[in-house]
Amino acid sequence: SVVMDPADPAAALRFLGAGKHRGKVLLDMAREVPVAAPAFVTSGTHIVTGGLGGFGLELVQWLFERGAQRVVATSRSGITTDWQRMRTAHFARVGWNLEVRSDDVCDPGQCAALVRHADQGIPLVGVWHLAMVLVDGLLATMTDAQWDIANAIKQDGAHNLDAATRGLP
Repeated sequence: SVVMDPADPAAALRFLGAGKHRGKVLLDMAREVPVAAPAFVTSGTHIVTGGLGGFGLELVQWLFERGAQRVVATSRSGITTDWQRMRTAHFARVGWNLEVRSDDVCDPGQCAALVRHADQGIPLVGVWHLAMVLVDGLLATMTDAQWDIANAIKQDGAHNLDAATRGLP
């Protein structure tokens, strides 16, 4: 295995692409990598649709670590796994203001209610649309019905979130 500096992932990819190695090419994530200040506002309230999935929970933590005061995470199925229970309990223990809701952003009324709720008190400053429906298979072999199922949450959810947030500052 070859261990590379995580501060220069492009060098690791070039090395990997050259094909002159044996075994794995690793980035040493234990090394400190300087993190630039975010180029957007993180203080305030954020909505994270799909907020209880693996990426959603990581984003929730990332937002809190960078100053989010409140995060409203949505998942149509709510908290269903031990991992979700453990992570949300940890967030509560460290004092992070996480609210979990089961709004369906494909429904215009539920989406509008979610945005109204999130914008109460601490102003809404970010919407992160991670919600998805996984229809496993190759794109080339998907039926129209499978595509519609997988795409609806992204397309309809984004449309409804846009409409519900249009009048906000």
